[in-house]
Amino acid sequence: MALGRPDRVFTETTAAVSSEVWVYGAERASVGLGFGIGMLGRGSAVGTGLGVDTAGAGEKLRLTFVNGELTSIRRRSP
Repeated sequence: MALGRPDRVFTETTAAVSSEVWVYGAERASVGLGFGIGMLGRGSAVGTGLGVDTAGAGEKLRLTFVNGELTSIRRRSP
């Protein structure tokens, strides 16, 4: 199976083992925008909000290797 170069490679270390992780799928930012208006009697209010999240938004596949052997394959559901 040829997947090409991973988009990200990093090392995870626990007390028991050190593993190399390959991540496929480019990271993308998710952006959310909100706008609200409220009125009560003579008063009114306007509010806006903006949120940005980059936590693995585009991650498709994650392979974990321990001592050069593939030990885990995790796929992200669409």
